[in-house]
Amino acid sequence: MHYEEPKQNDSFELPEEWIAEAGLKSFKPESESFDVEPNKNYPVTEVLISDVLAPKRNPGVKGLDHARSVSILKAFQERKPLPAIEVEELPGNNQRRYRVRDGFHRYYISIAMGFPKLSVSVRPHFDIRDC
Repeated sequence: MHYEEPKQNDSFELPEEWIAEAGLKSFKPESESFDVEPNKNYPVTEVLISDVLAPKRNPGVKGLDHARSVSILKAFQERKPLPAIEVEELPGNNQRRYRVRDGFHRYYISIAMGFPKLSVSVRPHFDIRDC
């Protein structure tokens, strides 16, 4: 199925067969974000998906993986906690406040399943050009 990223003029595909395989054909979120595991080192918070810059894969790197996607979808169905998406706060004045560092699949599948927010842990900004 075809999905749009909020406010980013971009889209992605999540096959309906994967959603059906996970038992989520009629899924409606019961909360604003997926259930998350606590993190003792970095607090977890919820942010609007539209405040997060969509993660992009490098050319030639596969997008959504079937097995990984279905495992996340099943966790959503079972309300099984997942790790928070790791984000960093972007420096300066940007259209988005955060950038995904780890959580490509959780980001896109959250959009596809209709969550308005993401459970994230904010990490310090790191840019190799700063070293």
